[in-house]
Amino acid sequence: YYQMDIVPYIREVKTSLSEVNSGNPTVYSRTALGHYPVYVTFASDTSAANTASAYDSRFCEKIQLTGFNLAGCTLNFENDDPNTLKKGTGTNQNANGLVVDGTTSVVTLSTDLKGRIPKGAGSGHVNVSKNVTVGESTVTIKSLNNLNNNNAKGSVNASATGAVGETGDTTVFVDYYNRQPNGVNNNRLTDDVYIDIWEFNREAARADNDGQVDNLEMKINPSDRRIGFAFSNGSTRFAMPGFTNSYQQWNRSYDYMSYNALTYDSQGYAYGVSVGGDISSGGAADVFSFMSNRWGWVGTSQNSNKGNNNNRRMESIGQQNANNTSFAFRKKDRFQSQSIATRVHNSTYTDVFLAYYDLGNDEIRLKVGTVTGGSANYGQLKDINDGMNGTSHKYTDQMNRNLVIAKTSDTDNTLGSAGPYVSVGVTQKTTNPVVVVVWYDGSNLQYAYRTYTYDNNNTLNTINGNAVKYTETNTTGWRVQELTSGGEYCQLAIGSDDSIHIAAYDTAEANLKYIYIPSVGGTPQVATVDSYGDVGSNLTIDVAKVGTKQIPYIGYTASEPEQPRYAYLANPPTTYTSSALDGVTGDLYTGVWETTVVPTTGVDGTGADATASGTQMITDRKISVGVWKNAGDIAYSTTIKGTDATTKGTASGTISYKSSYANATTDSNTAAGECYGNGSKNGVLAYVVMKDAQTYNAETAQKR
Repeated sequence: YYQMDIVPYIREVKTSLSEVNSGNPTVYSRTALGHYPVYVTFASDTSAANTASAYDSRFCEKIQLTGFNLAGCTLNFENDDPNTLKKGTGTNQNANGLVVDGTTSVVTLSTDLKGRIPKGAGSGHVNVSKNVTVGESTVTIKSLNNLNNNNAKGSVNASATGAVGETGDTTVFVDYYNRQPNGVNNNRLTDDVYIDIWEFNREAARADNDGQVDNLEMKINPSDRRIGFAFSNGSTRFAMPGFTNSYQQWNRSYDYMSYNALTYDSQGYAYGVSVGGDISSGGAADVFSFMSNRWGWVGTSQNSNKGNNNNRRMESIGQQNANNTSFAFRKKDRFQSQSIATRVHNSTYTDVFLAYYDLGNDEIRLKVGTVTGGSANYGQLKDINDGMNGTSHKYTDQMNRNLVIAKTSDTDNTLGSAGPYVSVGVTQKTTNPVVVVVWYDGSNLQYAYRTYTYDNNNTLNTINGNAVKYTETNTTGWRVQELTSGGEYCQLAIGSDDSIHIAAYDTAEANLKYIYIPSVGGTPQVATVDSYGDVGSNLTIDVAKVGTKQIPYIGYTASEPEQPRYAYLANPPTTYTSSALDGVTGDLYTGVWETTVVPTTGVDGTGADATASGTQMITDRKISVGVWKNAGDIAYSTTIKGTDATTKGTASGTISYKSSYANATTDSNTAAGECYGNGSKNGVLAYVVMKDAQTYNAETAQKR
């Protein structure tokens, strides 16, 4: 006879994210593609995985299954995610790399049908199985979830295909045996079980004296593949990458240093900016400094930022009045939304483009210069003394070293109104650099571009004063276009083919927008990535070529739950058009984009009784995103720096379990932290988490 009551079947997977909306758990517990995100993290006071023993003591989430015939089953991870580096010896693989293998990716379910994520598990499909005796033989029976037909419907007449680009229909899919539409944000859900395992390093970067990391920016070094950080380092310091680390003590002031930005050039040199906040009773005002690790660190004394050692003191937070008699204003938050882009030419010349918002004058400004060597003035990246009494910091003086892109009080003579969000990029393949700027003007997202030229010394020709629009009689002006409504938190990235990728928050609709422009003169395609709830703030964007397609990756936040979000173009259309790129229609996912809540969490207790204690993420902070690339193509992340150039972008090295490690920064420039990836091709996120009221750390998250 044929026995039907022994085949296991999973009806529901409960994770830590299931509790966010207990009435309809899959609104947050499953991704746009139907995956279940879970966490692997380190308990408080445990450093990251710089040793095998530290890695093996990590804390893995416990999940619970409900369904049929599950008692006595084992939970089996198939480790078939295409972006996860498997243990092996093939190209871009190493036996000492990320350990993801079948020997440690199985766990036996407890009597309450719970199971801890096994240490050797990687992301991918999951099944449950049991051994049963049939006659004299033992047969292994697996769950049918990942094997059955998701479009099975019996004699039901209504039909829906569930193809990529379609949202599905709640009423129709309810009658499909193996579909699980939630009727809120995802009607494409099926009974397939695919688990995304997210690894978290809760101490990827630490502040001086275990103080507070804040105003964090993360970038990936394209040369040695380290993860690099710039951040406010405790109460008076600034940290950024040195030549051989991810971060170190770099600069210091008498007051808080903030409004930071970071980038690398293609040779691996780091460039950063930070603003000192000192406003003394003696009439001084702190300065806005530009720095680079090709010059060396600035110093450890509290006068370092106002000094002139390896930093360009470009502007002051105070502005002198026209009569040079007193400050017109002093604002600690004068310089905001700093954004840096670079382009290398002539092997060692690096063009630097710095855009920012000037709150004191309500302007979007741009500075450019070609860095050719040691600490010196380069173009508009000039040193203008220490800001004492506003000397050399009158508005008329500033116009001799800045280009005003937009000014709210003078829209006729600039490119339009200004706003507190701006981002800059530069083409890499054109003969001369084409500079692209996007900014939020208070209502809409504006886009402008212009070609820059070089002088006889192969350094950028600078333009001071007000930016001028392109006209038939002024063909060297800026071309300007309004892209979409809203535009807060706007960020852009340039693809390896010079395509332009922009992400922004639509204020009116409270959703995440993505804009694709195939080239600087191309037609913008505007799509909505995510829209359920209030989503899309505090965002960043990166882009990499995957196969023949340029794929954008976005980190962002939402109002609920207050945890990081991650999105990427999972099923790129043949042609990038607005409608084909939409990730949602009426709040329902289309399957074009993968979007997920990232399950960062604290941990209470130890051992088998350990439980999740809820998010530790500091809200209203930027979520940095980055992907590893080789010449613009997606690459495996580096678990530790290799011994020669051939190991860049591969999971190489001698420490088998090393995803990253960190040391507290001190006033010694040799005390530094390093951070790497986990060996997969997945993007990495970085953001600020709270250890306790006194200590904030940088946390990284990467799917394995």
